[in-house]
Amino acid sequence: LNLSDPDLWGHVRYGQDWLAAGELPRTATYTYTAVGHPWVNHENAAELLFALSYEHIGIYGMLVAKCLLGMAILGAMAWLACKKGVPAISVWALLMLVATNLESFFPMRPQLLSFALCTLALICLDRAFPGWPERRQMHFRWLAPLPFIFIAWVNSHGGFVAGLCIVGTLLLGRMIELML
Repeated sequence: LNLSDPDLWGHVRYGQDWLAAGELPRTATYTYTAVGHPWVNHENAAELLFALSYEHIGIYGMLVAKCLLGMAILGAMAWLACKKGVPAISVWALLMLVATNLESFFPMRPQLLSFALCTLALICLDRAFPGWPERRQMHFRWLAPLPFIFIAWVNSHGGFVAGLCIVGTLLLGRMIELML
């Protein structure tokens, strides 16, 4: 589904305003009822990325980048599943189901960064606990990128809260398994 989301142009404009002013806007500017009201924008990094992308690769380049991002996310799912020994037919059937359901949640919006950063976080967790639970082996170096992923995520989209819950639950579960 490659419809342009109406909010895209607002996100591009907010990023362009930030670039033009050289600083984040502190008050609401595109409003009729709250002019000058303090504005807390929670998608700054996404809007900056959209503005820079629009300026350097244009809307068609952004569309291609979005499709490549979706393919990379699905590719990461396939890679991890195959690495775990899931039969290829099952992987491809699941990917078709995921792609079909992801379609309506994949317009050009800041949540694209939530999908991408969640994928990175899950890859780090998978690499940090290879062969778990049989070997109970941990590679802490793969947990080191998580704070940086979350720094980017918290400034890109509110979906970072779901990511904190996912990562926190998995890490808590691993600690409980080790204690027991």
